Amino acid sequence: MKRKLIGICSTTLVLGFAGISSAATLDFELGLTGSTIGDLNTLDASYGGFTWDSNYYIVTQDYYNSLYGNSSTFVSGNEAAFNGYGVLTVTTTGSPVDLTGAWFQGWGYSNSAYSATATSVTVEGFLGATSVGTASMSLSPSSFSYLSFNFGSPVDKFTVTSSSSGNWWLMDDLSYNANSVPEPSTLILLGSGMAGLGLMRLRKRK
Repeated sequence: MKRKLIGICSTTLVLGFAGISSAATLDFELGLTGSTIGDLNTLDASYGGFTWDSNYYIVTQDYYNSLYGNSSTFVSGNEAAFNGYGVLTVTTTGSPVDLTGAWFQGWGYSNSAYSATATSVTVEGFLGATSVGTASMSLSPSSFSYLSFNFGSPVDKFTVTSSSSGNWWLMDDLSYNANSVPEPSTLILLGSGMAGLGLMRLRKRK
């Protein structure tokens, strides 16, 4: 019985140290009422617990459709992120996360591609200086499609690369799993509680 009790407590502590995974989605809904190219709405550099490249911006669906003659439906709400130029880098401000995926669309004009439309996008995940995987997809200029990352490893940084440095895309609903590890004091209390329950059962059997 003592061996069983030790086994239960050990398993509990191991599971505790493994951490608890919680799903989250960044929908880029910042409560904007409009967006103009002459006065871009820059995405907050610390939005959602990440550190965003300064070339990430927010546009509303209303503005995007009315100014560019589109009839696009954003994935959630009235706002989505879009890129400036070059390779855009995003880092986590806490522990590494398991990136799940995001929705992308090429920036369209009258629901069609034109000179500034990104025809594809590539997302690459990193843990430290090591690349842990890439995910790519072709983009539609008229509707969003989901890109699943499946890196197979947590990341503390990821980059988004357009088909060309001057080409734009929209991104909505970035999803990930955050891994939180309980504090040592929490683990001690948890282990003590399990040990207490085990001792109570042992006494009852005696």
